[in-house]
Amino acid sequence: MQANRSRDTSIEWAVRHIAHSRGLRYRVNARPERDIRRTADMVFAGPRVAVFIDGCFWHGCETHYTRPASNAAYWSEKVERNRQRDLETSMLLSQRGWTVLRFMGA
Repeated sequence: MQANRSRDTSIEWAVRHIAHSRGLRYRVNARPERDIRRTADMVFAGPRVAVFIDGCFWHGCETHYTRPASNAAYWSEKVERNRQRDLETSMLLSQRGWTVLRFMGA
């Protein structure tokens, strides 16, 4: 699992390249709110937009996720916890006036 990247994936690079080429400026891998221990992939502080690009395996993509055969119970619980944390993060940020954008990427 060490080989799995937590940031700077090819999809993140592509999205950041498009945003930057259109003149948008943002922070990478930053906390939208200091007291919420969650990191967004891209943070547009001025307009208060947090962008999350979630990996299909870690966040249980409906289209691409396949549960591993070994240790299946552990992985099911892990993915479910990730999904619940994602919902909680979106809710917390929305309550504080942030627009939360979530995309599922490979």
